[in-house]
Amino acid sequence: MNFIYNDNGVKIYVSNSILNVELVKDTEYNEEKFDIFLEYFKNTWIYNSQNDIKLYLKIQVISKDEKDVNVPISAYIKLVKILGDLHNIFQTNLHSLCIFTDDKKIQDVYNLVLKFYDPPDKRPIIFTDSLDEMTKFFKINKLIK
Repeated sequence: MNFIYNDNGVKIYVSNSILNVELVKDTEYNEEKFDIFLEYFKNTWIYNSQNDIKLYLKIQVISKDEKDVNVPISAYIKLVKILGDLHNIFQTNLHSLCIFTDDKKIQDVYNLVLKFYDPPDKRPIIFTDSLDEMTKFFKINKLIK
């Protein structure tokens, strides 16, 4: 497997037309690593746009333990900015998004992000921990060429 980005807590790679982002919930937030991840994530979507590559996006949150990660508000602001920067690219190059987790707190974080970034034409999203459900969702939520 060829990784676009691979750090201890974050991996980005493409497999079967799915851009996979694996995030390991760790006990410490590292701002420098988060910034590097965001830059790779953004540049991947810019590359996809420039090369007319359309992908699904699967963000998998992997929990090592039950501890919560304290993420500062500045990290959410950075994430919202990146999402805003990529909005037009998502409209043309992102089929749909699956956040693959069984942690309901992740959906709460997403709802917080929506308070700052909630365009009416955002791509379809599902929260699930079922591969079958994700596969079905991806099949019916695809960009029309």
